[in-house]
This record gives sequence, C-alpha cells and structure tokens, in this order.
Amino acid sequence: MKKISLFILCASALHIQAQRTIWPPVVDFEVESSNLILNPSIGYFLSEQVLENEDILLKVERTNIDREGDWMSVQSFESKINTSVVGISKDADTLYLLGTYSKANPSLKGLSFSFFKDGFWSDPIRLKVKGLSSRTPFYNIYVHPSGEWCAISLEKSKKQSDDVFISFKNKSGGYFEKPVPLNQAINSPNSEITPFITHDGEFLFFARANISEDSLNYDIYMSRAMDRSLINWSTPVPLLEINSAGYDGNYWCCKDSFAFYTSIDDSGRFRIYTTLAPRVL
Repeated sequence: MKKISLFILCASALHIQAQRTIWPPVVDFEVESSNLILNPSIGYFLSEQVLENEDILLKVERTNIDREGDWMSVQSFESKINTSVVGISKDADTLYLLGTYSKANPSLKGLSFSFFKDGFWSDPIRLKVKGLSSRTPFYNIYVHPSGEWCAISLEKSKKQSDDVFISFKNKSGGYFEKPVPLNQAINSPNSEITPFITHDGEFLFFARANISEDSLNYDIYMSRAMDRSLINWSTPVPLLEINSAGYDGNYWCCKDSFAFYTSIDDSGRFRIYTTLAPRVL
C-alpha cells in the first residue's frame, strides 16, 4: 500500500508547471495530425485533410531528428495502402502497421509489419493476433520496440465499452497470443483507449472517457506497474495539467524529458502537442 500511496501523491503534482505546446513540425499544417510514434531519431504520424470534394485524404507522415536534436522537414511516408504506424523496432528497420495490409483485397485489415531492405520498405506482411480478424470492430494497438508484446484497446462485446489488453508474442509461431485484459484498476465501465507502455514496462498511459456517451471527451491517465506481468497496474491518476475539456489521448513518452499526445486545438482540429514528461520517469 505504501508504494501505491506514494505514487498517487507524486503523480498528483506531476504537471504543476507543465504547459502544452503544438508539436513544432505540425504548427503550420492546414490538416489534422495525430498518433505520433517515435524512436530516438525518427517519428511517424497521421495527417488528415478534407479535400474540395469533401473526400478525406489520410496519409502517414515522417520526420527525422538531426544530431542537434532539431526536427527536420516533414515528408510523406510512401505507403500505397490505408494504414497507420503503431510501432517502431529498436533499430527503426521494422514498422508495425494497423489497417489494410493487402493491395489485392482492401477488405483485409489488421496488424502487419514492413521491413526496410535495400533502400525500400517491403509490402505489409500480416501479423496475426489470436481472436482478432478483419471483422473485429475498431481497435487500437501499440507494439513494443522489441516486438515481444503489444497493448490493445478494443470492445469486449457490442454492449460493452473499450478495455485495455496485453498480448504476448508466440516466439515459435510468430503470432500474438489471445489478448489478456488488464486488471480492474485500469478497465472501468467507461471506455479506455490508446494504451502506451513505456519501453521499460514501468508505466502505462491511456485515455479514459469521462462520459460513456461522449466519444470526444477523453482524459489521459497514468499508472505504474505492480509487477513484471504487464497485467497488474496501480490505480491510475489523470494528468490534470494537460487534460482539456475535449479529447486527449495517444500519449507517447519520453524523448529528452518531453512527452507527446493528441488533443483538439481552438479550431476543432486534432493536433499533436508536446509537454514535459512526468518527473517520476
């Protein structure tokens, strides 16, 4: 109990001085941006633009970080299929993707991976998650850089809200096992989405709906691992200084003491924001 109480006491003051700022590479964008995934020198995120005919153009964007730590210009990631990046390997030579993985059959959707070889990215290769299929309703995945496990948010059933699960890689079979739900401290009657676990497995961040009927009213929460199982977590606390009255989610941490997340700006667009990471990290 002492460990939990101390964590809650520290977490309640995590962002007393924190301020949120739109992430520099997307300040001048006339499009929405979200779902930033980073490794030490490269980042991928989603951009969404409404065209004149009201069609929506969804693209994966890429930005590099130079030796001085400055963000370089944004470039579109050459992907010929509708997908998003949900994980990057330690060496940045493998991308984990969520969305369509077959050019021949766009209805085939799910988790896949692409590897970099001879200057090109391979076509996506399906990565099976037991219990999930192309017919599974909307879900979100974060794949750890080791590729050994992934955190997933999905509906338990049509009548129940989203919960957070963990799935471990079957090393001999090359697929992810059936997702296991996290403990009740994390999964509540309200919806929990966009889970992210720090690389050392010590901290979990996710978004929780404040009102079950409002799909755009989410706050970011933080929890600490109670053991090494990745299933048992402490009572989560909200990140009060960055949570807004609307949507906050897709939290990623940390680079040079900074964290990144998706929120809504004054114009109603989704934007990527940056803020100081919690001091306990």
